[in-house]
Amino acid sequence: MSAQSGVRPIGGGAYPLSLTHASAWFAHSAGNTEKVLTVLFFFQGSPGWVGQQTDWKMHPNDNPASIDMTVGNVPVHAKYWPDTDEVEIQGTKYKRSTSNVFLVIGIDETNPVVKPLGIHDLTFKPDELPPVAMLRRDANVWAAVTGHSPSDHPTNRDPGVSHEIVTLDAEGLRLLNTDQFSIAQEDWKQIAPMLTAVEAQLDKTAKLQAEQQSRQWMAVVAGNEMDDYSRQ
Repeated sequence: MSAQSGVRPIGGGAYPLSLTHASAWFAHSAGNTEKVLTVLFFFQGSPGWVGQQTDWKMHPNDNPASIDMTVGNVPVHAKYWPDTDEVEIQGTKYKRSTSNVFLVIGIDETNPVVKPLGIHDLTFKPDELPPVAMLRRDANVWAAVTGHSPSDHPTNRDPGVSHEIVTLDAEGLRLLNTDQFSIAQEDWKQIAPMLTAVEAQLDKTAKLQAEQQSRQWMAVVAGNEMDDYSRQ
């Protein structure tokens, strides 16, 4: 294999994280002891954008491998070229040797901003949800995605952090560290408060409606992810 060559994806998936954040990924290894992602994407948009009807298409064995997803009228496109080890997100190419985690800010706006987050360990346990595990263990990725300071992360808590953040993060860490963590729809209400404070700006009716839509979307994409890995 040449120095320019990468890996061959065998699958991938997507998962909504809150009313404002979602994720997607390619994977090139999945076994009994671990699974390894090729690249991990986080997407940030307006509250409730993830709750719209979703059209999900993934072709991991093509060259390039591709994820083409439309959430409402929001297009999400990602590609990976095994022969050159390059990643394309929203039309812009990057070398995977410089970043294997990306954040797209304002995914539902006219000009989304792609922010490479550098190189991170993308090896996970077989039963872990990769984006959730990444947010749990990596303070810098968590900070970039949520807008908090890295010092606010539950594993790197500073005595000066506000009581509200400490409370949310402690509960979030307890949930995400639970071995029995499930993608059941009931978990949604417990996960969302830790990941972003934007939900607090929504009135009760709008929030309930957005949560209901998001749970429906979660069932669609999470089902694809689990089905992909069940065949690997």
